[in-house]
Amino acid sequence: MYNPLCDVEPLRRPEDENSLKLTYHYFGEEPEEFARDIAVEQSIEFPVKYVRAREIMSEIVPRVQSIRPIASGYEIRLSFNPEVARPDFVQFLNVLFGNISMKFDVKLVDIEFPSCMFVDRGPRFGVEGIRALTHAEAGAPVLASALKPMGLTARAFAQIASSFVERGMHLIKDDHGLADQSFAPFEARVRAVSEAVAEANAKYGRHTLYAPNISGPVETLMARAHFAKEAGAGALMVAPGLMGFDAIRALRQDATLSLPILAHPSFLGMCALDTRQGLSYGIAFGTLNRYAGADVVIFPNHGGRFAFTLQDCREIFEASLAPCVGMKRALPAPAGGMKVGNIPEIADTYQTQEFVALIGGDMYRPWAE
Repeated sequence: MYNPLCDVEPLRRPEDENSLKLTYHYFGEEPEEFARDIAVEQSIEFPVKYVRAREIMSEIVPRVQSIRPIASGYEIRLSFNPEVARPDFVQFLNVLFGNISMKFDVKLVDIEFPSCMFVDRGPRFGVEGIRALTHAEAGAPVLASALKPMGLTARAFAQIASSFVERGMHLIKDDHGLADQSFAPFEARVRAVSEAVAEANAKYGRHTLYAPNISGPVETLMARAHFAKEAGAGALMVAPGLMGFDAIRALRQDATLSLPILAHPSFLGMCALDTRQGLSYGIAFGTLNRYAGADVVIFPNHGGRFAFTLQDCREIFEASLAPCVGMKRALPAPAGGMKVGNIPEIADTYQTQEFVALIGGDMYRPWAE
């Protein structure tokens, strides 16, 4: 009698150095049992006792490589066949932290990629590309600001953008709260600001890029992106916490767009802020954005308006800038209440000039005084 549970396609498990390695921190009891639980939940999600094809257990279910005690729990390291996670970015996320995200006391803290997963992944422009496009001086941060506050007209935002170009900004982005509101409709705002930036670039000899916020209803994403490019915008900004990381991947893969992508952190905080649950800061704000294709990774800096520690931010810097054969580096953009005077301190703290100095409200002092 035909048994469908035995009908499998032959699949070879790669050598260990070519596997996808995921490391979790577990803060509960019986770590061996929980490690087996992760392995099954993140692959077959099926009673092991009913598995009839040995190939499924040997080639599909990940191997538990190690379990070791850490200060407050256990480190569990699993080795996955990359074929399980490689078909698309959504499945990759599902394998990383799908069903396990609904369990208590487990946090994904590290990802080691095999080289086969870097094909056509990561930033299209990266650190070097952004510097080339903006003519940002080597050995100094890329300077950026945001169009604020919500409620101004498209004309007002265009005037602010022109002033930012004059003052030497390399990047100008929409504030993440600017969408398609009646006071500054998306198309009117993008067209007005793009034209103002182009005129100011020509007048002052700059190469400033404007990144409109294209986050919104999913069916508008690509249309907004292409409108922005046609209007003259030199970059795009999207919030993956609102739109999904695959939105970045789709924008990055569209060769007819070919614009740098800024990833905004709105809605991502819930993924990382719990110390015993979710994703590490480096993964949530750095690795996933970079792997999806973001060229600039925005996050709240230590010492600003949000509760990120220095170690949290170091993780994001490391995940964004770590050398990785086959994938370009992304520019970290520490933000959230930073002032012009903080720029030297940021460079000293992270021991690098490879970052975007994103200064928001402090850039508006000339109009407020």
